Amino acid sequence: MRYLLLIITLFITACGGGGGDETSTTPQEKLTHPGLIASDIRVDYSLDGNLTPTLSGTQGNISFSLADGAANDVVRINQNTLTILNVGKTKLIVTDSGNSQYKSTVTSFYVTIDKADRDPLLSNDYSYPYEAGAIHRVSVSGAKGKLLYELSSGYRNDVVKIDIAGELIVWGEGQTQVTVNDDGGRNYQSSESKFFITVEAANSQSATYQDITNKPLIFGGTILPVYSGSPTSEISFTIAENANPDVVSIHPTTGVMNIKGAGETEIVVSQTAEDNHQGIATQTFKVSVDKAANTSFKAGTLTTPYGFDDEPILQTSGAQGILTFEIIDGESTDVINFINSETGQYRFSGVGETKVKITDSGNTNYLSKTIVTDVKVERIQSAQLSPVDLESSYQENKVISAQVASRQGKLSFSLAKDSATDVVSIDSQSGEMTVLKPGKAEISVTDDGDLFYIPQTTSFFVTINKLVNNQFSVDDSRINNIANNTVFTPTPRNSQGTVTYSISANSTANVLTQDPTTKVITLTGAGRGWITATDHGNDYYHSQTTDFYVDVNYTASSLQADPIRTNYVADKLVSLPISGVVGQLSYKLDNGQPGDVVDINLVDLTATVKNAGHTTYIITDSGNEAVASTKIYLPITVEKAATNVDLTLKSTLIDTIYEEDKQLTSPAVSGKATESSIKYFVDYSDRQVVTVEPSSGALTIQGAGSAQVQVTEVSRNFENTTRNFTVNVGKAKHPGLTVAKQVPTASYYPGLEMAPAELANRFGELSYKFTYTEKPQTYELSQNGTLRVLKYPASRTNTYVRITATDDGGDDYLPSSVDYDIHVNPIEEGRGEQAVLTFDGNELPITSPIDVAAGDVTYFSASDSLSEAETMGGNVQKPGGYATQTVTVCNDPSVLSTCTLITVRLQNTSHCTDGSKIAYPVGAKIRYECPDLKQPIRSEVTMSFDRNDAFNASLSTGTYQSKEPITLVHFAKPYRSGGVIEAGDIQPRAWWLIKVNLTQD
Repeated sequence: MRYLLLIITLFITACGGGGGDETSTTPQEKLTHPGLIASDIRVDYSLDGNLTPTLSGTQGNISFSLADGAANDVVRINQNTLTILNVGKTKLIVTDSGNSQYKSTVTSFYVTIDKADRDPLLSNDYSYPYEAGAIHRVSVSGAKGKLLYELSSGYRNDVVKIDIAGELIVWGEGQTQVTVNDDGGRNYQSSESKFFITVEAANSQSATYQDITNKPLIFGGTILPVYSGSPTSEISFTIAENANPDVVSIHPTTGVMNIKGAGETEIVVSQTAEDNHQGIATQTFKVSVDKAANTSFKAGTLTTPYGFDDEPILQTSGAQGILTFEIIDGESTDVINFINSETGQYRFSGVGETKVKITDSGNTNYLSKTIVTDVKVERIQSAQLSPVDLESSYQENKVISAQVASRQGKLSFSLAKDSATDVVSIDSQSGEMTVLKPGKAEISVTDDGDLFYIPQTTSFFVTINKLVNNQFSVDDSRINNIANNTVFTPTPRNSQGTVTYSISANSTANVLTQDPTTKVITLTGAGRGWITATDHGNDYYHSQTTDFYVDVNYTASSLQADPIRTNYVADKLVSLPISGVVGQLSYKLDNGQPGDVVDINLVDLTATVKNAGHTTYIITDSGNEAVASTKIYLPITVEKAATNVDLTLKSTLIDTIYEEDKQLTSPAVSGKATESSIKYFVDYSDRQVVTVEPSSGALTIQGAGSAQVQVTEVSRNFENTTRNFTVNVGKAKHPGLTVAKQVPTASYYPGLEMAPAELANRFGELSYKFTYTEKPQTYELSQNGTLRVLKYPASRTNTYVRITATDDGGDDYLPSSVDYDIHVNPIEEGRGEQAVLTFDGNELPITSPIDVAAGDVTYFSASDSLSEAETMGGNVQKPGGYATQTVTVCNDPSVLSTCTLITVRLQNTSHCTDGSKIAYPVGAKIRYECPDLKQPIRSEVTMSFDRNDAFNASLSTGTYQSKEPITLVHFAKPYRSGGVIEAGDIQPRAWWLIKVNLTQD
């Protein structure tokens, strides 16, 4: 359909030149940008979330920057997208470079990031035997920010005393409740949880265990058994036979459970009685973990231009189950329609707005969730409407046709608001203008855009020039025997307005005088006087001047004739300056002189101009009885006229689409003078768009663009007359950019760079952008298409990135794009690491060999293919903090059923010259400096194992090996000791592979 519209548009605009006349075109300057619109963005925080600004009215290349004084820690600006950093509000500037038709422009928009929803806190009820003054510590799982513990209002305050950090002192027997509040840190909503603490005397010989219900789903979160009484010293816990093994893992002796998923399971508790005591029956209790609300499931508002035959996919993120897309009842079904209700693939139906309901069915761990998003399909920004300014000579009721290129819909015409109204009248539908009088008018033209394009209005000028009165003349005069001070009265011919006279500077002195007030000319002496006559014209004719002479003699003379010099005007009458005639006159051509310059009439003493040229006649006076026959020579020169005003081109615009070596025919030429030839010329000073055969005018397309073709008539009677027409060659449809050779898969290592795919059918400059990647912060894409892999993608994400390569088409083709995928395999040994280390559970110090400039930002990262190190607490920059890394370990790495999870800690320490140390979590971006701005001696990362961390308390006895190594990377700018700072951004400088091999007793 869109190609049919394009063909119709080209046909109409190519035929819009109208009838043949001498109308010419004038070049146009760059226009003011029609307007760039950027919509404000407001979304909830998501870790490393990706935002794409919505822009309309773009004309050139787009770039973003922070406004002066705007917050710089809310979003990070990438090549085409924004990455969420923190909650807050900031202001961005967007710049459009413009194009060959429009100037550049800037605008601004705000980005607001609100606090995100989060999972609830996971807390446990605690039971303690009464022991006055005993100190215990309680904890919760799933914290996002700073925690505050306090006794719940209305509950006993004499059972325990608790501080804000969760440390409590046993005070008495009984039960009370504790409220813990998580402020959510900067980026998350706050959350609150309550739990009971029971203190009772150790007066029973065994414990009674209770069901645990409605615990929130926090992966790896800790659940403690709930009981009354006192457990025996020998006790064991196990998951009941046929119970769900995917809800929790449990330590066999402590009963500490770590959450694995949602659902319900059953735990068997076996207590062994003391010697000489009655046996204790086996107990069971249930543990249920609720499905979590999927707070990550999102779909942004979609605003997109109408896509004709495109079949895009409505994008979502964070889905856990099967998706269902449908238009909400009562909303418009004429905007888009879904061709696959599960993938969200749709076709365009029209322009407008609607609402789409998207349902995620959820899974075993997440509830179903339905969201509603707005979809707005806008009209397309079409190519700029390009009318041509017109200029023509006045001719009564002459019809001129508007010449407009790049139309998309129906055109309408009118006189512009401040335009003169008496120059032309215009037909509002056809654009045909009828000439009324000379002047300049401004015409407004509107393209309604049809169904799918944005309407646009522009204007062009029509200039109607006054006529040149080439017929105006004044007869030369010869006056004999005139007394001094005789008033001279000239005789003008064919004047159009008031005629005034002035004595020419070429006039012989003392022949003529002119009164400065009355302007009367008086004959004052003998000789030749030259007078300039000016016809001041009228509304339809320009002012015109001509010179004539007056020969003054005191006495009669013999036959005389002065040379005649005049300009060519067909059939113009010129007086013969012959005097002293006493008899009958006759004439003949001098030997070899042309006879087609003028026709002589001795009766009226006139010559009629026939052609330009020079000739000489012999004039003979027969004389009388007193005067003998006399012959004189009469030279006559007819100069070429200025231009041939009748020379006309049938059209002054050829509008077509680029096709290599395509042949075009120049517009037909009419009104040619006799004995003339036509020559064609193209100015190649800018760019060769077409070539022209000088004699025939045959055109050959060389490239897209606009070219002026000069048409020159060379004739006998006119000076070279030039007309111009414009050849607009639009860019051709691209044959399609294709992938000639895919990028080979490579194994990851920090700083891995992968060249772009080899492409075919390229005609211009290539640009690259991400089409799809779940974690754009994992990659950097350079302008030349080189992909730099910063870290290996984490768990449950695809290990590939999709890139869109775009060929701008160069000078002759429209842009074309193609997508290709780049796959990355896990890291392998021998790829440049500093060392392969083994962590056995004891502290493992790792010293970095690289130099870092004092004050430069530096940091470490730790990750494997399933997860990466996470900082504990809400402030990753807090000194003394540490990061945790979840590691999959197995008794036998080849047998998946022997695998479980453990947690290791990683901390970055800067060693100072004064012996002090500054520690931060791995992942914290720090300034590499010690007190007094001194440079540290070295950087060191320490890996350790703490049994209180997630999963560690439930680790069974045995030897465990990691399924894959942890990759530890040190990031910093290039630097060499001695203060030499090399050019470059922060980059991987060194890395290590760390294998876990520990034994649990």
